[in-house]
Amino acid sequence: MTVDSRRSMQMITAYDWNHGTVMNMKEARLMNSGVMKGQVEHKYDYSAIQFDTSAYGWSSTKDKIGIWLINPSNEYMSGGATKLELIAHRDATFTDSLTAPAPATILNVWKGPHYGGTNADVEQGEDWRKTIGPFLLYCNTGETPQAAWKDALARAASEQSAWVYDWAADERYPAKKDRGSVSGKIVLDDPQSNMGNLLVGLAHADYKLANGQAIDWQHDGKYYQFWVRGLADGKFVIKNIRPGVYTLHAFADGVLGEYAKADITVEPGKSIDLGSLNWKPVRYGRQLWEIGIPDRTAGEFLHGDHFYQWGLYNQYPKDFPSDVNFVIGKSDYRKDWNLMQVPRAHDDTGKGRGDETTWTVSFDLAKAPTGKATLRLSFAGTEAKGLALKMNDQQIGILTDLPNTSVIHRDSIRGFWQEKSVAFDASLMKQGTNVLKLIVPAGNVMNGIEYDYLRLELDESARIDK
Repeated sequence: MTVDSRRSMQMITAYDWNHGTVMNMKEARLMNSGVMKGQVEHKYDYSAIQFDTSAYGWSSTKDKIGIWLINPSNEYMSGGATKLELIAHRDATFTDSLTAPAPATILNVWKGPHYGGTNADVEQGEDWRKTIGPFLLYCNTGETPQAAWKDALARAASEQSAWVYDWAADERYPAKKDRGSVSGKIVLDDPQSNMGNLLVGLAHADYKLANGQAIDWQHDGKYYQFWVRGLADGKFVIKNIRPGVYTLHAFADGVLGEYAKADITVEPGKSIDLGSLNWKPVRYGRQLWEIGIPDRTAGEFLHGDHFYQWGLYNQYPKDFPSDVNFVIGKSDYRKDWNLMQVPRAHDDTGKGRGDETTWTVSFDLAKAPTGKATLRLSFAGTEAKGLALKMNDQQIGILTDLPNTSVIHRDSIRGFWQEKSVAFDASLMKQGTNVLKLIVPAGNVMNGIEYDYLRLELDESARIDK
């Protein structure tokens, strides 16, 4: 049993897995026997946000024992507070074999390759070191799997309180007295003034690899990171920080964008109070409309409450036979905006190519606008090779540099998050009804996009360069 509440308390057996029907990928099988008969078991169902998962593992209903992995600190993990990673799985080591044991596997992935991936590239001749751990493999007993899990969570809380360990004496593992702390208060200055689920962290400054690839905190697995969940009033305290120079980051549900403050120097045994930090998110003009919630996930859209179900890309043509046609002021994004925009599947296999899909957003304007308009799109995850954008059938942009973060074929609502802004001449819009088109090209039926949030802004005093 994993800590992920999506999964059944009773799990498949090795026999069930080995006699399942392989679907469109070897990691997904239709169970023909056991407690999940008739359902698809998928390797990536066993994924979780590492920052929020203090204990995870397996327990036995027969022998009443459990084994759990506990990371008392996330400082050595990659990808920061939003990193989704595979934490366990139940499939055969040799997935085509009918005799492999299909063991219950626990993973401790400190440099995550999934859902966007992280980097820990070391240049030739570079002296690089990183301490992983200490972490705990905890074995316990419990009358029920739930009881064993609750005990593991209690043990995890105890280990987190005990961190930094006095007994772990090593020159590469600073003691508590040799670490620092940073506190402050994030003060939001934005028309949408409510911050939910505030996350604040310290990470290495953004950098580039030798090949020119830019690495931010979401992609970084080379350096240490320190994250906390802030209070509702914006206050935060980050403790037990290794000495060094960091960039402070903050983001919150309901707010598009991210706060950053560079060159925070943490010294051994010293505390830094940064005071009030004014966060004024970028705005390119007054807001005309929005779709969704800027929370770095696609969970608020249709099917977002059961995103882990295998094959939702096959469901799309049934739910939206004429594609998504969203009307601002009338449509409800919870049911009228799909979890994913994917090529239109021809059947239920999840294999082969699908047709191009065009989603529309219709909105009314009281008068013809002038100036510069900016369409802001934030993506919870992408697998499409590109996205074409049209306003009233005039092309306003083509996004071609979207990374493949595997969120769709690995059944998730989030991966590497990014925002793209597309500026265009506002005169392309008119008085009355306007139509924005979002076009995903034909391709594999899983090569689509999961949106986090969309917003259209207008600056009537600005002009677009021609």
